[in-house]
Amino acid sequence: MKKTLLLLTAALFLAQSIFAQPWNFTGPQFIQVPAGNPSNMGLMVQGGTGTPGIIAVEGNGTSAFYGMAATVTNYMVIGLVPPTGAGYSAITIDGSNHVGINTWNTTNYLFTCAGTAAFEQVTVKSLAGNNPKAIPWADYVFAKNYHLQPLDSLSAYIEANSHLPGIPTSEEVQKNGIDLGASQARLLEKIEQLTLYTIDLQKQLTAMQQQNDKMQQKIDELSKAPVSSAKAIASRRH
Repeated sequence: MKKTLLLLTAALFLAQSIFAQPWNFTGPQFIQVPAGNPSNMGLMVQGGTGTPGIIAVEGNGTSAFYGMAATVTNYMVIGLVPPTGAGYSAITIDGSNHVGINTWNTTNYLFTCAGTAAFEQVTVKSLAGNNPKAIPWADYVFAKNYHLQPLDSLSAYIEANSHLPGIPTSEEVQKNGIDLGASQARLLEKIEQLTLYTIDLQKQLTAMQQQNDKMQQKIDELSKAPVSSAKAIASRRH
């Protein structure tokens, strides 16, 4: 029993000595500790009371530490570790899995990027139909029972509100931003409405042209008729 206790004491002392000082290796190393809670956890770095737990790496002795840390306010941060241990990081994740890029303030969005971003392709999709702001694609405008707002009514609305119906105002966009999916659907709605207005105007122009052609045909017939026939026609009109 005493021998076992001595061996355990020696092992703990050795482990403390190993983990309490820098390790210098010439190649990559694999570190694993006994699983704790949760049962699949392999390695845990825990900060002391009021201090973060940090895993950090440094390249070329530049004193620029890049790390992954859990802050005392339960944020997960990944990126440059400032000398003070505080400040913005490249990636932050809060306790509700809200992800911030270059910001801690995600304003309850699942993903927030404070700065520019580049994409090769962006697809806006309602996953599992759980987007409460989703707007149906605007092909309903071409339905037979769709009521197209008359142009005089549309003109009065624009005069009174300074924006198109169904389109957010500049103040609303400034405050709430733009839902790309909803915005694209609304813009398509306006394009399809404009298409219907254009088709209707074309029908009116065609009807007017046909009416003008008929009037011109009658004028041509009258101009070619003998004078007596023209007088007779004129007298019948009176």
